[in-house]
Amino acid sequence: MAKYTRGEFLGFGAALAGAFSLGEVPTLGRPVSAEQPPSAAGPGVEADLIVVNARVFTSDGARPRAEAFAVKNGRFIAVGSTGEVRNVATARTRVVDAQQMFVTPGFIDCHCHPSGVQELYGVNTNVKTVREVQAAIR
Repeated sequence: MAKYTRGEFLGFGAALAGAFSLGEVPTLGRPVSAEQPPSAAGPGVEADLIVVNARVFTSDGARPRAEAFAVKNGRFIAVGSTGEVRNVATARTRVVDAQQMFVTPGFIDCHCHPSGVQELYGVNTNVKTVREVQAAIR
């Protein structure tokens, strides 16, 4: 079982969020939207990435939760149970065990405070010694 850093897993989450922002995500057992080719989750389609053993929030009212998803060329081709999604895996597919981590679209905090750049480098206490810091926090 592979271990992933927090950054790598957040990268997977960002990819998931980006894919969800592109439109409807087909789920196994549901008709695929007109924008998606009908064979997207069908036989012979190889996934580039599969995430299994996850707690996936899909934003789809018909199936709000899932435990796995598959991606091909940056697009979702399957969302469902681990068993269902593993069906689109090949020897070349990268399979990630999410170890029950929560995956959700759109929770990307990219805001900034340009006027607060000083806080990146230090606290505005205007003190120079440990004693002055201790006195300032008392």
